[in-house]
Amino acid sequence: MFPVDLEERRERRVRRISAALLVLVAVAVVVIVFMPAPPDRTGQRDLVDFLARAHGQALPAWIDYSLIETAANVVLFAPLGFLAALARRRRPWLVVPAAAAVSGLIETGQWLFLTERVASLQDVAANTAGALLGLLLATPVLRRRWRRRRRAALGRRRARDRTLTVRAGRRTPADEPVGAVVPPMQGHLGGLDRHEDLTTHSQP
Repeated sequence: MFPVDLEERRERRVRRISAALLVLVAVAVVVIVFMPAPPDRTGQRDLVDFLARAHGQALPAWIDYSLIETAANVVLFAPLGFLAALARRRRPWLVVPAAAAVSGLIETGQWLFLTERVASLQDVAANTAGALLGLLLATPVLRRRWRRRRRAALGRRRARDRTLTVRAGRRTPADEPVGAVVPPMQGHLGGLDRHEDLTTHSQP
């Protein structure tokens, strides 16, 4: 078993596990975004009251409910971007436009069928940013994967070159192409020439 084979198997295992986790997270996200009403309305009101009290103390005014909601939408799609990037074999950057498209479909569905949910382009932008964040978090793993692939490709190329070299060194006369020029036997022909010269000079 070559190290390259072990690395390829490990990479396939990581992709499969990431794909399985991606399915689970995606199901959870679908359940959350397509609930008939926003989850935990009481908790939302409590958060608004807490922010109002905190603003009266020392919390900056720009940290409001809208900011926290946007941050929640970013965090919601970050695991999707991370796992989707690891699950893909090539072009992991495609998870970002895919997340934007999925988020657009989600907001469209909420606008058409869920009257108590509010659809907005701000949520689409936040979800897309979350997928981008997940891709960035997966970048170190992807870089190691790319380096392993380059090393594996280089090892295969070197092995192929060595094989060709060995095959070229084992070629026999039968392997020579038809019409190949055979070098003359200089020593033998030279001896015959000298013998003919001596015979010629010895005649009267």
